[in-house]
Amino acid sequence: MGMMIIRHGVSDYGKWRPQFDSTLQCSKGRVSATRGCFVPLTTKNEIVIIFDATDTKNKEFATSSNHEDVMTKAGVIDVPTMYFLELI
Repeated sequence: MGMMIIRHGVSDYGKWRPQFDSTLQCSKGRVSATRGCFVPLTTKNEIVIIFDATDTKNKEFATSSNHEDVMTKAGVIDVPTMYFLELI
């Protein structure tokens, strides 16, 4: 079991959140749970999401062109930073 951490900027949290929630339904089998969505204290336009990942070597979920389309529709305004971590 590992973790996937994603950080990106959004234009509007209220627009982004429903898209994120619907995307989770499509990710079953690749991420097992969302640990949480976090925002820095200084801005509400930056999101950090932490997932438990069932397979950290399979990055298809986070890097597929369909996922990019969903992020654009949700108002993601920069290139996401992604970390795929395994416990050692």
